[in-house]
Amino acid sequence: MAATSALKNKATAKKAAPAKKVAAKKAAPAKPVKKAPVKAVAKKAAVKKIAKPVKVALKKDLTAADVRLIISAKEAVLRQKELSEELASRGVTTLNRIPKKIDKPLVDEARALVTSVPALLEKLNKMGLGTPSRILKKSEYALVAPVVEAPVVEFLFKLFVNVVSLSQV
Repeated sequence: MAATSALKNKATAKKAAPAKKVAAKKAAPAKPVKKAPVKAVAKKAAVKKIAKPVKVALKKDLTAADVRLIISAKEAVLRQKELSEELASRGVTTLNRIPKKIDKPLVDEARALVTSVPALLEKLNKMGLGTPSRILKKSEYALVAPVVEAPVVEFLFKLFVNVVSLSQV
């Protein structure tokens, strides 16, 4: 009985299917589709202009804090480039995928830099410091150079002289 009822179901399904196709063909020409309003909306969205950022004049005289900020931005940009090259050599194409266990620290650092570097660049521009590629003078670098005390220098010199004299013996 099961076999005969299955055959009957197939036969009724075959008869019903062509009727649905005919009904679908008749219904399609009855409703015209209007596409013109959609294109007009898309053109209106494209017409909107983005306001250009206001240019800030570069500072001529930099303070120690300004120089530190520029140097830290330079280091962050360089580190971001190094990380992207390293990850590319390891076969990591995107930071959004789950990384291998070996690559996880690098990917985490790169993700952090992706958000922090643009913020640093924007901060530099707003303060009038330019970009991280700004060339600094020696006098500006001297503002943030660590100060070495004279007794430490004398001690290191004496130590060096003793090591050299011992190596000659």
